[in-house]
Amino acid sequence: MVSTRSTTHEAVQRVCNKLTMQEKQQQQQAETETERTTGNKIETDNKSVSQQQQQQQQQPLNNLSIVLSVMEFIFISIYKCMNFSLHFILFISFLALIAIHCFGSFHDSYFVTLLHRARRTDIDLQNELTYYHRQCSVLDISGVVIREVITADDADVVDPAERSNNNNNNDFDPSELFIELPSPELSSSSSNDSTDNNNSNSNNKKGIKYQQRRQKRRRRSRRFIPSLNSWEEPPILPPISKVDAKKSGIKAINTIMKHGAVMVQQILSDQTIQDLRDYIIDKNENVFGTSVVYPMSANHHRISYGIEATEHHSVVRALQEIHDHAIFAHLITNLVGDTNPALSEITAITAWAGAEHQSWHPDVKPDGNGVKFGRTYSHSYSLFLPLQDTTGDMGATDLCPGTHLCASEDLWDVCEANRIGLHDIRPKYTGGRSSSSKNQSRVDDGKNRQDEDEYEYKGDGEEGIWRAGDGALFNQQVWHRGTAHVDDDRPDRVIFIVSFLRRPVADDPRQLARGTYFHQKWLNWGSTWQDMTDAASSLKRPWNILRCLHLWKSSDRQWGYDLFTATTLRIANAQQGGEPSDLEIFIDNVMTPLHYPERLQGTIDYESDEAWQIYLRETISNTYGSLKKVNFIGHIGFVLFWSIVTSISYFYNRLRKQRTQEQQQQQLHHQEQQQQHPIFLTVFKNGARRLAWTHGSVIFLGLYTWYTVKNSKWATDIDSGKTLMRPFPVAEFIDNDPGVQGGLTTLPRRSDVLIGTRFDTKSIGAYRKWLDYHPGNRIFDEFVDSYGGKFYHSLLYNNVNSNINNSSLPLSSSSSSFLLPVSLTEQLSATALHMIEEQHSGRFLMQDYRTGDWKILDSDEVKTYVRTRLFIGGDGTVWAALKEETNMLLDQYRFGLKRKTRSMSWNSQLFLADLSKYLFAPTASFPSQKEMMTAEKTTMMATTARILSSSSRLSSTFHPQFNLPQMKSIHSTPAISLDENGVRSFLLGKSLTPLHVGKEIYCMAWKEKDSGDDDDYDGGEGDDEDEDEGEGAFALYPGIVTGISTEEDVGYDIAFYDDGVQSLGVIDYFNVPRDLLMVREPTTEGSRVEVQDIDEGYCTGIILLVLADGTVDVKYDKDGRVVTNIPITRYKMMESLSFLRNNEFQLL
Repeated sequence: MVSTRSTTHEAVQRVCNKLTMQEKQQQQQAETETERTTGNKIETDNKSVSQQQQQQQQQPLNNLSIVLSVMEFIFISIYKCMNFSLHFILFISFLALIAIHCFGSFHDSYFVTLLHRARRTDIDLQNELTYYHRQCSVLDISGVVIREVITADDADVVDPAERSNNNNNNDFDPSELFIELPSPELSSSSSNDSTDNNNSNSNNKKGIKYQQRRQKRRRRSRRFIPSLNSWEEPPILPPISKVDAKKSGIKAINTIMKHGAVMVQQILSDQTIQDLRDYIIDKNENVFGTSVVYPMSANHHRISYGIEATEHHSVVRALQEIHDHAIFAHLITNLVGDTNPALSEITAITAWAGAEHQSWHPDVKPDGNGVKFGRTYSHSYSLFLPLQDTTGDMGATDLCPGTHLCASEDLWDVCEANRIGLHDIRPKYTGGRSSSSKNQSRVDDGKNRQDEDEYEYKGDGEEGIWRAGDGALFNQQVWHRGTAHVDDDRPDRVIFIVSFLRRPVADDPRQLARGTYFHQKWLNWGSTWQDMTDAASSLKRPWNILRCLHLWKSSDRQWGYDLFTATTLRIANAQQGGEPSDLEIFIDNVMTPLHYPERLQGTIDYESDEAWQIYLRETISNTYGSLKKVNFIGHIGFVLFWSIVTSISYFYNRLRKQRTQEQQQQQLHHQEQQQQHPIFLTVFKNGARRLAWTHGSVIFLGLYTWYTVKNSKWATDIDSGKTLMRPFPVAEFIDNDPGVQGGLTTLPRRSDVLIGTRFDTKSIGAYRKWLDYHPGNRIFDEFVDSYGGKFYHSLLYNNVNSNINNSSLPLSSSSSSFLLPVSLTEQLSATALHMIEEQHSGRFLMQDYRTGDWKILDSDEVKTYVRTRLFIGGDGTVWAALKEETNMLLDQYRFGLKRKTRSMSWNSQLFLADLSKYLFAPTASFPSQKEMMTAEKTTMMATTARILSSSSRLSSTFHPQFNLPQMKSIHSTPAISLDENGVRSFLLGKSLTPLHVGKEIYCMAWKEKDSGDDDDYDGGEGDDEDEDEGEGAFALYPGIVTGISTEEDVGYDIAFYDDGVQSLGVIDYFNVPRDLLMVREPTTEGSRVEVQDIDEGYCTGIILLVLADGTVDVKYDKDGRVVTNIPITRYKMMESLSFLRNNEFQLL
């Protein structure tokens, strides 16, 4: 029981304890909650108090933060702007520095090199002569036909005063200069064989279809800019077959080589003519009076300017049609000797009513063009295309044909009297081509006349008009002029001009001729014939800019004359735009608009030939020095700017650190350690990175440009010495040189046969046939064409067979094939010699390939040359082609790139000389002369008996026997032989040698004294008396006989050369008595002359050397001194002075 109670008590006690503990816990929890609440209140109160205190403390801090943030934003903005500006300024200045450095290196390496190579002194040019200084008279005008003898009847019909105006020019047909398009029904075949005709016609059709397909492919290939507007139909000219184009092209080449100009029918279509004319008329109003207008002769009411190839669709279309004209394409490519000629000019000339006559002029200077220097200066050609039908009153261009062969500096009077207007060239009836009639059949003879009328070019019935679209191609050496526009009722005369010449290549060292002033827009330089096919795409910007600067061109295209090369050659040759006086124009038009500082420009020395070089060198040097200073100061300033920026950043961070609470500083301590000390590195790295990108890219661009230029073919050719190398090496005189023939040097004449050694290269195009158009060569070549080649071979072959194989045949059995005597070939050669030497007073001269001098061949050398030429024959034979190839190989080893290997070059020349002797000797394949004479004697002995026994007489036309009538003796009587003074006066003057047409003479004429004659050379003695009289004096003037008059007494018509024309003011005299004329002997080595020495007055001496330009080296009789390079105006032949002094007294 007790245990039970105790257990119960314990249980109750445990429960009470639990309850007590629970109450205590609850009480403690309550107290804890109370404390917490009180603590939170305290904390809250404390926080609120602290926040109030912090807000009171952060009030100025927040204001400072805002200010600092604004300042930070402004500072960063300023920093970024200044950083970008400074980097840009440094980039531009460094780019300019590198560009000027490259330009200076370019100037020193290439500009100066080309300038020195292109420059030619008079001494340099004396060694580069290919022709001679040919003075021209009326007889040299190719359109003049002279009648040899003018009888008394002719004199009644032809007024002597009118002879000077037309010079019997009525016999010349100007239509010889016109190349008409082949008619559709007249294909290239002219054979009577129907099979040949069918084959030729099929070939003709194939050629036309091929050309049509080619034109379609070209139109499809133009992807960039359409050449026509979408609403326009492409005005395609009817195609011409290759055969017809070649045939007409060969005729055109022969015409322009003979006359200096040729006109090709219908090069532009009607639609192109109209559109191009409208565009040029509109452009005239916009450019008139501006700087784009080029200066020109008689520019009153006349304007000229360059045209960009892609500035209008009509220009693009015109270039395409010029390129696609098959005849003109064959003409220009074969004329310049390049399948892809350089495009050197695109311009327009407009003249309206009131325009005056231009002065007669060639487009290149006579002292530096292809006339005398065919391997030094390029021959260039200009195509004149009228954009309206042009009459003479509208200012159609006048031409002086044949003057492209002349080196005279003044042909004004000669051309004025023998001009041909381009409006007179086109014949009345021509076979013009039109798309409407090209497929019409003209087989029926009954419809022939009707079809012909439909076929004629529009307006053909009207004469005296230069048709729109007919292109006149001029050799720029020919004399011409624009005439006056005097018809107020006619429209403006607009001419579209495109010029061409051969591209500059390494194997052709020629350069632009002196005086060329191509009216070329600078963007067009570098273009070629090939670029005309797709001018809308290939010649548009910016590709034309890269092309003209020689920076880039498509790999499938070739380079023409780039702007840099053309400008360099202009400066070197003192052409228009490149003379020292043109520096002011360059400064006004280029430097002033660029605002180029005057302090950086070089000095202008107008007296120096190197004025451009001096100005450019000093300008580059001043600019480079100034840019170096700018770059140095700029980079130093940029470093200072970095220092200032980093300093400001550093102090700014320090200020933030001082104004920030300690707790915030602790929290941001790690971040500030990362920001404080990279502030320097950040600014430096960013600036250095930008400088590395900008300056590195500039350096890379400069190095790449220089490397590209340095390794281009253009630069490597300059560095290797190929570009503009001397056409002929320094003369090396070697004994027994097989390439040198002849003896005494002399000055050639028009009647001489010239054997050239400096024209045998394909690089000069048709000019390799230049000497074929020399008057003496033309006469001899006609004889060779008639009697050489097959005819001459037959004589040699038949003579051998007749004397060797048929010697035993009876006369009757060989009479049907009786062959010519052995001596006939010799007589044929003798006939050629007599024709040149006796009938034309000519000589055979050979050019010394080392110096260009002309030497007289001796009799044996002349006979050998004549036999060789007769054996080879004219052009077109196999022997002629083989000879031409041999000569061109010889030319390569003498003057080409192979000349540098001296040993190989000399051995090859010897081999080719021996090969020529073996191949082209007339007796190379035949028995010797001794064997032939022996065979001939045997034949004569075998046949003499039969001939005598049959009493037959052989009459041979090859051995004519002239039976001269016996002259009856005339016994002299005092009445007919002596006058009253005992002088046989009837013989006075009758013993003088008669003259023939073409004879070189001196004419004795009276010259009035004036103030402009002080520098003229009239002879040494007798001048003082004439000057005292103050009236004038007799003088001898060189000329040539142009006709023989028999009106009353025998007289001669003569034409003067330059001296007579300039001094007397006339170009010819008529019916001049024989006693006033003296045969003018050629200037030859060994002749005696009187020299007007500048220091010692008049001195006599003997000629030691005659150069091709007319200058001589003379050894004085007085002191034995040798004076070189005496010009032709400073010496006279002694025989002429003797003639003058002997006859002057009688005339006075």
